[in-house]
Amino acid sequence: FPSHDTMLVQPGYYDITIQQGASYSQSFQFKDANNAPLNMTGYVVAAEVWEAEKRAKYADFTVAWVNQAQGSFQISLNMGQTHGIPETGYYDILVTNPDGTSDYWLRGQAILETGYTE
Repeated sequence: FPSHDTMLVQPGYYDITIQQGASYSQSFQFKDANNAPLNMTGYVVAAEVWEAEKRAKYADFTVAWVNQAQGSFQISLNMGQTHGIPETGYYDILVTNPDGTSDYWLRGQAILETGYTE
């Protein structure tokens, strides 16, 4: 996933698929240009999914660090949240640095697959 360059962060692009009406989770790990895990101690990660024109937010992901010193975290949505997503949208991951500045590190399409069993 994206490398963090102290001068500029160009967001990586990664599409995800969300099953409507089912729990969703995805694990990520941030690494540097040499593919070594980034120590993300002191960083805060947030993620949301929106409709294409960003007029309506569909959901806020729950973000949990798996191993912050290794840059490993998970985003998730519960069944109620995914049930409320009406169509394919877009998501991004915003990282807030310990100094208070923020950058988008990852973004992509949040592809909705309709579930049928309730």
